[in-house]
Amino acid sequence: MMKKVITAVAAILLLGGYFWVNSYTKKLDEKELKIETLKKEVAKLTLENNNQESSVEESKEITTGETAVNEDFENFITDFINGMYDYNSNAERNENIKTLVTTDYYDLLKQYDSSTTSISKLKDVYFYKLTNDSQAIVRVKYTYAIGEAKPNEFDLLVTLKVVKDSSGGYQVETQQNESIQYQTQQKVW
Repeated sequence: MMKKVITAVAAILLLGGYFWVNSYTKKLDEKELKIETLKKEVAKLTLENNNQESSVEESKEITTGETAVNEDFENFITDFINGMYDYNSNAERNENIKTLVTTDYYDLLKQYDSSTTSISKLKDVYFYKLTNDSQAIVRVKYTYAIGEAKPNEFDLLVTLKVVKDSSGGYQVETQQNESIQYQTQQKVW
């Protein structure tokens, strides 16, 4: 009788150990898979980071996050951004982009013509996404000053919806700007 009890206890211990080791092995496999996924993600982010490090302050160097982009579309977006954010007056800006925007959008911009001197200087541009010749998401860094005031720096995420006109050329139909703000920390002792 004692032999049966000892055999039963041994069998229970062996089966319990088997299930414990089996569940531990499954958890280990899941963690190894997760580690591999994270390694791939780190490699991807490192590559993206290396692509972004090449921008130089005060340069108008245009970079893109995608390589298979229609060159005409990319050139159009570059011309629009230069015209929209590099000017010495609102009238100059409006003249620069007159053919690059739809009539409705141009009429909206003309409302902001003024005799006050406003100066905008483009510092840096980075293309985040160019989609099917119809949308562009671009990061724009520029300075803007009114009159003799000290220029303020701006960092925007600009989303452009682009359409083709009757001649097949591109025109910006809508523009949405989102300000990128930085938080600064101050140490108090």
